[in-house]
Amino acid sequence: MRRGKAVPKRRSGCPLNASVEMLGDRWSLLIIRDMMLAGARSYKQFLDCYEGIATNILADRLRKLVACGIITTEKDPSDGRKLIYLLTAKGIDLAPVLTEMVLWAAAHEDTENQALVRQMRADKPKFLAGVRQLWANRRSMPARSRTTYIMPKQAGRALMKHKYRILSAILLIGLFAAIVSVHAAGPNTETVKFPSGKETIEGYLAVPEKPGRYPAVIVIHEWWGLNDWVKEQTQKIAELGYVALAVDLYRGKTATDPNEAHELMRGMPQDRAVRDLQAGYDYLAARKDVSGRIGVVGWCMGGGYALQLAIHQPRLSACVVNYGALPTDPNDIQQIAAPVLGNFGADDHGITPADVKAFQKTLSGMGRYVDIKIYDGAGHAFENPNNEKGYRPEAAADAWSRTVVFLKKTMGVGDQPAPAKK
Repeated sequence: MRRGKAVPKRRSGCPLNASVEMLGDRWSLLIIRDMMLAGARSYKQFLDCYEGIATNILADRLRKLVACGIITTEKDPSDGRKLIYLLTAKGIDLAPVLTEMVLWAAAHEDTENQALVRQMRADKPKFLAGVRQLWANRRSMPARSRTTYIMPKQAGRALMKHKYRILSAILLIGLFAAIVSVHAAGPNTETVKFPSGKETIEGYLAVPEKPGRYPAVIVIHEWWGLNDWVKEQTQKIAELGYVALAVDLYRGKTATDPNEAHELMRGMPQDRAVRDLQAGYDYLAARKDVSGRIGVVGWCMGGGYALQLAIHQPRLSACVVNYGALPTDPNDIQQIAAPVLGNFGADDHGITPADVKAFQKTLSGMGRYVDIKIYDGAGHAFENPNNEKGYRPEAAADAWSRTVVFLKKTMGVGDQPAPAKK
């Protein structure tokens, strides 16, 4: 897939190859290390790393990490002339990978900072949860606080002090082991069936690996149907601590051609789609591993139907719409009780910024909670990497981060799941 001039064409479709090509070399890993574990956010802080990165290499690696959507930039709130660098959701997802790399090196080489290693070994899930929580609240982080970050500066500098050959080995071997480990510990998935009116329909279900009771999220696919990308999003949501159900509105059909997708969408009655989504809601509400709160996330066509479900289901706890069609009838909008998060592209010609702002104004005027962001330089479907011309990795990563924070705020996900019902 194309990601801009800064990222070369992949040599193969191998996931490990893609990972190595995105990360590049040890310098990229050290930048991510200093951000994730030591809280570095500025160009000068990266230059201060123990290993002594050269300015030209630092500038190049920062540019590539931004192009790959692993980090993003913002204006420094204390000095608008400067930029700060922040990990995106994609970058934060590297936390388990770096943890496994550190543990692997500590097990086979003579490394320093054993206090950090012991912390990781003692309770790896707690350590990773701390990293994710820290970066979920990244906008409120101070420029640098030794007490805030997981690892102090001196420990951060010592972590990779051992010879550079160790880092090269970690990149090739430790990364592979970490990827296998992370995927092995992923959510449990299956295809499930449930009634919708007189029919029986299917959905793709992803459940957190650890038994317990969790909030739930209905996932609504784009006009392409319930394809692999939607299943990946469903799994990502489950990894956050939700029972996630992607309802198959097309009855098993998917499309790869826009004309075919258009025909599938046009042939699907809206009332049937809403009924199917209501059925998905009822299915989740009846599950013993669902704690009660149920939200919805949708993209494109699915974003529009996320709002339709919010109109027809007053018990919905949260609604995330990504560049989906917006209702205009005040009587319909009046029925939306769930908090709404919206992510839209400024260059979307189908759902224009004017449409988005009008919807936001109407919903806000009714006293409803609505959080809308319009991304400059982004068009329709900017979050899907399969949209090679329209994919915007930085905007997509930010939209995902907003979704993660919003769901946690509205659905009340805790660090520990509630005991499962007997």
